[in-house]
Amino acid sequence: MVSPKKQLLVMEDQDSGTPVAGAFLKKGFHAHPVLPAPGIEAANTKRTHSWLTDLNGCFPSYDAVLTSPGGTENRRVLGVVAAQAPALRAEFEALGLEPGERIVSLSDFSNTLAGLEPAQKGVSPSPLVVFLLGLARESRPLSTSQALNAASVLLDELGYRVAVLYGNLKVSGSGIEARVREARMKGALFLGFTGNRPVFTLDQQGRVTIECIDEAGRMPLILRPDWTVLDETLSAGPSALYRAGLLRAEPGPDGLLPSDNIYRHGMETNRRGILAILPDADPLGRDSLEDDLAAAMLEIRALESLQGCSVDKAAVIDSSLCARCLTCFRSCPHGAVSIGERVEIVPEACFACGICEAACPGLAIALSSSHKATALPAAPEIRPKDLVAFGCRRSAERARALCRHLGRELPKGLVFIQVDCAGSISCKMLMDAFLSDAAGVLVLACHPGNCHAERGNTDARARVEEVQGMLEEIGLDSKRLRFHTLAANTGVEFGRVVREFTGALVSRKDDDTPS
Repeated sequence: MVSPKKQLLVMEDQDSGTPVAGAFLKKGFHAHPVLPAPGIEAANTKRTHSWLTDLNGCFPSYDAVLTSPGGTENRRVLGVVAAQAPALRAEFEALGLEPGERIVSLSDFSNTLAGLEPAQKGVSPSPLVVFLLGLARESRPLSTSQALNAASVLLDELGYRVAVLYGNLKVSGSGIEARVREARMKGALFLGFTGNRPVFTLDQQGRVTIECIDEAGRMPLILRPDWTVLDETLSAGPSALYRAGLLRAEPGPDGLLPSDNIYRHGMETNRRGILAILPDADPLGRDSLEDDLAAAMLEIRALESLQGCSVDKAAVIDSSLCARCLTCFRSCPHGAVSIGERVEIVPEACFACGICEAACPGLAIALSSSHKATALPAAPEIRPKDLVAFGCRRSAERARALCRHLGRELPKGLVFIQVDCAGSISCKMLMDAFLSDAAGVLVLACHPGNCHAERGNTDARARVEEVQGMLEEIGLDSKRLRFHTLAANTGVEFGRVVREFTGALVSRKDDDTPS
């Protein structure tokens, strides 16, 4: 059980937090429910909970300030579980539509489906229902499943026509792909759009006309549906912005926690000990909240065991070089910097991304290992005329390994320097490569939105642009330095980028050679 000095806060979002906090308490956790903003009352209780008004420090000892009608108190807590209860919203405005009697959300259409009259026999054409999935924002597998349920009734029982227009059809649920094929065989029209999206216009009677290009057949289509049904996306509540800022956690594009980061598990945020649960019905038919709670409890137990343990790799500040400029505090995406008599990095909260090391103007920070067996590898030697590529180990290094596995030829003299995050590549590292007379330098980072440290790729791009300006000032060709993003599975792309850059360097060298 967590010590009373290391409680777990469960931040409620309206009425979702009470069962979440109760579930943790039943499993022996010392959980305390709090609200994300003053004045929000839990719907399932007659009393007003305390609310979290400030959170300082980092894992494993967050300092929380709780306010209640009885006053204010400080608590030392292990972490925070944010239990969110988002609303569903159909993006009418984004598609240029207005809700009406025949322009409805998927939930509303599902509720009125039982009251629809069957198509009249001998009357052609039969009524047309058009479902719009993922055309305004990313859809959900549950929306696909709900649309297919409705389509089955429309096709089998009512004799209606059905069309599904989608941007990215989400089928990651039990049997959804098979049901899509079945609906197609029954006559449902499925049209995907990767480029130009459909154009929607409304007449004076409020009926919709849809003009689009069938990307498969390259034929223009005009649809005049009797019903236009929009899917619904998760929408952040009024306390979402407050919650993300208070926890210093990066939200996703929808304003909900956590961010859409492919390198993390579903509930992990950019700060260790800060978890986010997003209750949502599961297309597999399971109780997703129950699964999420079980996963969150396992994560908390793992975090409890991490307290006081030595960490294999973490950033360390040399106090003799530290000027207390707090650049590390501002640049750390994980909130791992502690400010006291000394500025220190808490090892348990550090993700070893190296962003603070690259940002430190006094060169006072370095990544270090606590075990000789996991000592940091020395950077390979750079020789004159080498092509140097700095690459993130989660994306560029894996793409390079895949490129070699596929037998793709890489230029001779390529020196690949693996880093834990592209954000750890400092201006000094780039300039040192040119001081070693490197022919060119590539910086290879993760795609936007895919950086494990949230902004390491954007930091790397900014430093590349800064050094390009420095190269121009001293009379060197700034095009000898280039930035590119890669995914882990883009081995062919890795080879293409390196070869193209090498070819460009050779071409520019030939152009500069006196005739």
